[in-house]
Amino acid sequence: MDIDEIISVLSDSNLLEKNKIDLVYTNLHKYCLQPDHILDCYRALKRLKSELTELSKDADHDRKKIVAKALTMVKTEIKIIEYQIDNPNLMVRNEMSKLNKMHWTASTSGLVEIIYLMRNCVDNGNVEVKEIADWFEYIFQVKLDNIYKIIEQISNRKKNKTKFLDEEKLNLLKFLEDFSLRKSDSYKK
Repeated sequence: MDIDEIISVLSDSNLLEKNKIDLVYTNLHKYCLQPDHILDCYRALKRLKSELTELSKDADHDRKKIVAKALTMVKTEIKIIEYQIDNPNLMVRNEMSKLNKMHWTASTSGLVEIIYLMRNCVDNGNVEVKEIADWFEYIFQVKLDNIYKIIEQISNRKKNKTKFLDEEKLNLLKFLEDFSLRKSDSYKK
């Protein structure tokens, strides 16, 4: 990965915002999946994070938005690598490619319910809801245009404000019940 190349992509006024983010994501993804140079990748990402932070200081509003999205991607990759460095026995680098094949298939409002549910569970609540949303967008390949508008719609629901969470709670309880039955059946044999 060439850091200067990513910076130039973000600065290119001929590219649409979506194309810039797609190019940054593609380059980061390709680079970070190479298993043989995790420490080089970590150093490069830390440098890129610093460069992007500097770039956003003097940027106009549109460029700041793009740089903020790129920074979120970089921070996510850094966290993944830090986790991998701290837990080499738990994660095989090549397994990371499976993450990029997962897509959110439930409702967007359901995902927003989860994001708000998690807001106090991530970094002791010292993280912006938008950062959690960006992370979910990245992991699950989904676009959340305006989470604040969606949460407003959820709060205006007349019948059940936590519809998705309630449904998934029932699904979890059913799974646990089935699991307990399978477990007790296996002991009877």
